[in-house]
Amino acid sequence: MEAKGLCNSCGQMINLEPKEKWQGDIQWQYLKCEACGTVYLFAVTDPELRENIQRAKEMMTPKPGELLTTKKLKAYQVLRRKNLRYEKKLRRQYPMPLEENEVLWEFKND
Repeated sequence: MEAKGLCNSCGQMINLEPKEKWQGDIQWQYLKCEACGTVYLFAVTDPELRENIQRAKEMMTPKPGELLTTKKLKAYQVLRRKNLRYEKKLRRQYPMPLEENEVLWEFKND
């Protein structure tokens, strides 16, 4: 069963299956309302950020018999904050290319 959500612009149900656009090494991940064309951008990544995201996932997935230590948790939190700052920089540096019928939804807390 597909996950559905409500479009903030037109109120229609939208599929919550992420979509992707690529331009060279830059990847945009987003949701789109097919009814009105509203695009909900939730990530912009480049190779460096994708590698750091993978590192963060590995840090939080202990090997069998291994404990998640406070030191590892703090290192993860530092990397996560760095990744969030870097992703915001990528959003400014690489605005998402939109099709003629698409409109970018601007989140207020971004």
